[in-house]
This record gives sequence, C-alpha cells and structure tokens, in this order.
Amino acid sequence: MKVSKKAWPFVAAVQIVVCLALAAVAGTAPKNSQTAELSAADWQSHYLTYDQGWYADESIVQTEETVDLLYGPYLALKRGTYYVKIDYTCDSDQSCLVSASHVSDEILKTGPARLSKNQTSASWRFTLADDVSNLEVLVKYNGQGSFRIQNITIAPHRAGVRRLLVMVLCLFVLLDLYVYFKILWRPIIISSGGFKNHRISGNSRL
Repeated sequence: MKVSKKAWPFVAAVQIVVCLALAAVAGTAPKNSQTAELSAADWQSHYLTYDQGWYADESIVQTEETVDLLYGPYLALKRGTYYVKIDYTCDSDQSCLVSASHVSDEILKTGPARLSKNQTSASWRFTLADDVSNLEVLVKYNGQGSFRIQNITIAPHRAGVRRLLVMVLCLFVLLDLYVYFKILWRPIIISSGGFKNHRISGNSRL
C-alpha cells in the first residue's frame, strides 16, 4: 500500500474525523421513549407507598424470608444490551433481578445483582437476544435493616460501539506505524547510510 508524503496529512485527518465520530456515538445513548423518562416512581409495591423514593425497614415490612419489595415497570424493549442502575442505601445486603414473563434464559441474559450495604449505587448489564414486551426489575428485601431506594435507571448500553472504537483505533495505530517506517523513517535511514558510505569512499581515495 503506497501513501505519498503529500497525501498523508489527508489520511491522518480522515482518521481523526472517524475516531471523533465513533467517540461521539459511543458517548451518546440512543433515545428511547420508555427509558428516557423512567424514574423510581414508575415501580410498584405491595408493601410501600412512594414518597420521593421508597423506604422499608423491619417495622414496615415484617418478613422472615426475602420478598419482592418493588416490581415493574414492564417495559417493551428492542433486542440489544442495556444496563440497570440503582441508587440506594441499606443496612444489610439486598438483591435485585431483571426478569420478563414467558422469556427464556436464551432471550434474557442476566443474573441476580447484589446491592451491597457498603455502596450507595449498583449497576449491571443485561442482554436481550430478542424483543420483549414486559421487562421488569424486581428489587428484593430480606427483612433486615433499613432499605431506601432513591432512583432506578434502565438505559441502552453502548458496549458494542465502544469495542468498535477500540478496534478502529488499533487499526489506525498499526497503519500509522507501517506508513511511518515504510515511507518516512526508512528513506531517512537509506539517505543517512548513503551519505556515510559516500564519506567513507571519499576518505579512501585520500
């Protein structure tokens, strides 16, 4: 592949534009009418009433086994990768689960998430191999200590675009190294070697 020195600035400019475009796409989540305006108020509970968040403790929810404290919001989502983020505080580790009725594990690829008492937020990804019409996030409570949920977010995850950006960057780096050594650096070495040989041959005549 031959790239002249005059054409190289144009090639570099194209690389910069492509990388900037991919970075912009990776940093901007696609709009989704159902997830864009989602808040913790869209969930439901058999035990609690929403009041600028959800709050439970042992006096409000008296149970000896883990219960589904919050459920919903039954979203219709297209196939793809998404993430869930929960802002919370708790005295005891709690848990959360993404599920959908009549959907197999091959369609909804995820697992239970732990809400650690040592953190104030948790996020994890799940993948939909097909469209679903009733996706919900179950927030569970084990009946121990206080548990407050400030906010819940579900949004598309841009992992695929970020992987593509990394691959393109690696490809451009390899291309730049090839061009540098093949077109720019090698002629300098050859020119220097020729100059040195010329000096040696001149001295030998003396």
